[in-house]
Amino acid sequence: MSVTIADGQLAAIFARVAGPVEVRSPDGRVLGMFTPQSAEPVVSPEEIERLLADPKTRWHTVEEVQARLRELRCSP
Repeated sequence: MSVTIADGQLAAIFARVAGPVEVRSPDGRVLGMFTPQSAEPVVSPEEIERLLADPKTRWHTVEEVQARLRELRCSP
């Protein structure tokens, strides 16, 4: 993995971030995501275990999700 050193201004901005942040260039192009080391996971391991064990949890395939997104794009 390569390493990029943030300048003082950027480091100060990232130091205030509480969770994942999309990083964009001045022209709006997405450069990537920044996730602080101290960020808590969005879903706890206990919640994952609960969902996996719950027979009522509905899972969707990638194909199902893509089909639904296509439907939504075509909706008025």
